[in-house]
Amino acid sequence: MTVDWDAYRSMLEVVRNGSLDAAARAQGLAVPTLRRRIHRLEDAWGLSLFSSGPGRMAATPAALRLSGLVEEMSQLAARRPVGAVAATLAVTHLFAAFFLPAVLRRFDSALPGKRVSVVTATWDDVAFAKDADVKLMLHPTQEMLASCRSYCVGRVELGLFASRTYLERRGTPKSTDELAGHRRIGSTIQPVNEWFGDVLGLADWSAGFDYQTNWLPALLSALDRGVGIAVGPASVLGDRRKVVRVLPHVKYEMDLWVLRDKREDSDPEVDAVIALICDELRKSCNRHEATYEVS
Repeated sequence: MTVDWDAYRSMLEVVRNGSLDAAARAQGLAVPTLRRRIHRLEDAWGLSLFSSGPGRMAATPAALRLSGLVEEMSQLAARRPVGAVAATLAVTHLFAAFFLPAVLRRFDSALPGKRVSVVTATWDDVAFAKDADVKLMLHPTQEMLASCRSYCVGRVELGLFASRTYLERRGTPKSTDELAGHRRIGSTIQPVNEWFGDVLGLADWSAGFDYQTNWLPALLSALDRGVGIAVGPASVLGDRRKVVRVLPHVKYEMDLWVLRDKREDSDPEVDAVIALICDELRKSCNRHEATYEVS
């Protein structure tokens, strides 16, 4: 589902004003229009953004995190002069949610007057994006690496995580053998599934249920709601309230890559964008050591 920028701005106004009526007045919109925008955002992200009370709309932790990113993007857009786009980035949701804000903060000072267009998408959509100058993603295929100028900027540790409510309901596995009795929230990325099958012997781990997605908001929503045990980046999942790590010795590392199509002619502006992205992502990977509670 595609959600336009107006919906994010409306969500930000509701967070700021604390009610639909006040936010609608601030934007000059009808309340039903504003409500539809909020519902589209919640459907797209698979998250509850507000809880209703008498005359109030209380922002959930997810809405506060998202509104912070929207606020930051709005400030960057307001300061950046209008001009030709220096580069178009296709970015997976993990990059966009966790690493990209630190990169964007540097553009104004490092590349003054340059505009960068960012499109976030699933792993598959980024992999096959035709119009992107630069792609930021986890674990590209060997074919992609062979056809691109490729820069490995760090590693992300994947682990197993579950909500406390799920573990209270289904029990906490004490070994990989016990995972067979649990529901999995996983990825369709082939190397991750090969790791489960070849290294852990868990090719059939599903307990009659297997929820696979490469869309980060869907994975986070399923994890928070106690659907099953999620496979995902420790530095992201371990930072969530009411979520703990399961079997902390079970881990898998994936490389973070920045890709530039070899068929494209060298462009100094695009090269400058890539250099900045690689520099900031290497710093971010060093900064983000995983911190999490262990069950």
